[in-house]
Amino acid sequence: MTREAAPTLDDARRAARSLVSAGVGEVWLYGSVARGESEPGSDIDLVAVLDDLDYGRRSIVKRELQEAARAACGRWVEVLVTDRPEWRIQRKQVPASFISAISCDLMLLACDTVEMADVDWDKHQVMPASDAELALERLRGVLLNLTKIDATRVPSPPERDRADDDDPGDYLLVRGGRLVMLCEAADMAVENAAKAVGVVSGVRAQTLWEHDVGKIIAELDDADTDALRGLLASAPGLVKSPDYVSMWRTRGAYGSPTEGKTAQEVATPAFARAIGLIACDVAAYAADAVENRIGGHTDVADVRRWASKVRARLADHDTATGGPTTAGAGLVEP
Repeated sequence: MTREAAPTLDDARRAARSLVSAGVGEVWLYGSVARGESEPGSDIDLVAVLDDLDYGRRSIVKRELQEAARAACGRWVEVLVTDRPEWRIQRKQVPASFISAISCDLMLLACDTVEMADVDWDKHQVMPASDAELALERLRGVLLNLTKIDATRVPSPPERDRADDDDPGDYLLVRGGRLVMLCEAADMAVENAAKAVGVVSGVRAQTLWEHDVGKIIAELDDADTDALRGLLASAPGLVKSPDYVSMWRTRGAYGSPTEGKTAQEVATPAFARAIGLIACDVAAYAADAVENRIGGHTDVADVRRWASKVRARLADHDTATGGPTTAGAGLVEP
């Protein structure tokens, strides 16, 4: 496969025909090739719509179809695999879905001319079938990351054991890794919380499927925008801007430097505690906002409960040692 030249529409058509030959009902193109903006290194992005799909085998089918498409056109191809019932629901019933987000790009490249097989239009769906369900899915993402914050807010036994080493290098390395993981979980809790509010507030699907939290917040209702911006700015001496919250998705994975500092140097115990508290407050706000729009739900209650619990633990314990903090102490800024 080559990435030296930009992929073309003809490349995409060859890939699409190979998918139809493999039994796919419709093949749609989206992304940079569909927009005429492809460059060397760009992928060809396809949607493969089958008459029926066993959702439990989606990843296997995806791999098989991608291999066929790549072999047919000699290009790097990414295939989103779905079936007709799911495709219809995601396009018509879930305005905030990823399928809705790419709808402005969609171009039908190929279709099977054979009569459509019997389709079970009422089959059980594994993806959210409404924006309300999608918002709750985002809240479950918030909950997952709140549990990660809770798991990384105090030292693990191996980290405690290294605290007494004559050479503190390994101890500081392990502690730094833990605090970076806490910051990464806080970032993802905030992103999922913002997206949950955005889904029930009518934010554009294209915005909701990016990772720009500031952009999502800017498209919310004025009251939500002001409230969330205030929460993100609650520790300005440590978390200097919203970018210091949203940078951990990549910094946590790659340790990329910020302002000349490594990820571990930025993620001090005080900083990690501050960003964790911000994440808890944003999570609680999102739970309230979603409940106000769609009503009560166990996912909403779980997020609210965990946000309160984790916030109290962060406030009461030193993220460096795990010991209790001074009674009544707030965020410690440098």
